[in-house]
Amino acid sequence: MVMNTKRELNEIINRLRYQLKAIIRKLNINYQYIDSEDIYQEILLYLWQQNESGKLKGKNDSYIL
Repeated sequence: MVMNTKRELNEIINRLRYQLKAIIRKLNINYQYIDSEDIYQEILLYLWQQNESGKLKGKNDSYIL
């Protein structure tokens, strides 16, 4: 089960990586003192937590973004 959820999370991240980074760049225009990679790592942590609790199960990409 753990391996399956890990695989699902990797698939989500691989599908949404470029969209997430584009959103970060767009939002980070006003807040350039925050490193974009730090924000991306925070997003990955949040997605991992949501996936572990089952909240991403059955959700489409638009909902996740």
